[in-house]
Amino acid sequence: MSATKVIAALFILLTESLGGAAAEVSFSAAVSPERVREGQRVTYRVTLVRPAGVATDATFTPPPFANFERLSQPTVKETPLGPQVTREWIYRLRPRRRGRLSIAAAKLTYLDPKTREPRTLRTSELTVQVLPSPPLEDIRDIKPLRPVPHPYRRLWTALSLAGLTFLGLGVGAYALWRHAVSGVPEPTAPPAPLRLPHDLAYEELAALRTDNLIARGDLDAYHLRLADILRRYVAGQYGVSALEMTTSEILSALEERPVPPEAMAYLEAALRHCDRQKFAAYIPSPEEMETAFLHARRFVDTTRFVSPQQAEGWRLSGNKDTT
Repeated sequence: MSATKVIAALFILLTESLGGAAAEVSFSAAVSPERVREGQRVTYRVTLVRPAGVATDATFTPPPFANFERLSQPTVKETPLGPQVTREWIYRLRPRRRGRLSIAAAKLTYLDPKTREPRTLRTSELTVQVLPSPPLEDIRDIKPLRPVPHPYRRLWTALSLAGLTFLGLGVGAYALWRHAVSGVPEPTAPPAPLRLPHDLAYEELAALRTDNLIARGDLDAYHLRLADILRRYVAGQYGVSALEMTTSEILSALEERPVPPEAMAYLEAALRHCDRQKFAAYIPSPEEMETAFLHARRFVDTTRFVSPQQAEGWRLSGNKDTT
């Protein structure tokens, strides 16, 4: 056998060996650090190593993170390494309580290129030990002030009082002189225009849309501001302590006010949407977020002209048209 044929055979064997190794798919997860204090953050990272020809990105299922608060949208990084592709999903989390908290397994389903059958991989379940914050033993109370003796303290006090007295007399005499010379009282600034609750709500909704928090991925801040805008408007328009109430308490309190049924439906839909994103770690679609924004705007549109006097007349007359 010639040397050329030997080299070609070795190259074919090496290529097949590398291709068989590249056909394997690995799926793993890690959390760092594994021991934290209350209030500190952890990073949860899921790593997928797959052949370049295996499609897996559409079937990744993250864990629910029941014991953690998601601080932002996940960061996805994909890096090609020869015949393989490495993809990472990175989550920033904050523990909700102390103790030994678990992170459930992530799941990945893909089509096996050899058997052409779907295959499911799962990562291992991870734990994070959350320790209580250390006691603040090194903080001491502020000591009271000690008077510093001064030989001329009384003299300086008397001179200061005398100076203030003469200054006050001088200012008063100047004001009397100006009034006597001009004969016209000093003009006063006009009172500031009254800011109605719906004016403030419209301004805050416009600012929320201009800040473009959805495009920047800051969904927590977006939904918190949307809920606060509605709560402040309800507090100013109906005299309800909405900033200190839950959504159910707000809706119950407004049942005693003359609020049109369609307005109540708009308010409940918008607030329930914000609660679901905040407390249930739910990631809404752009269409759902736009619908919640429009519900908030329509609630203000349908209730902005209800003053206390109008509300009482609306209740007595039974007229449902508040515009």
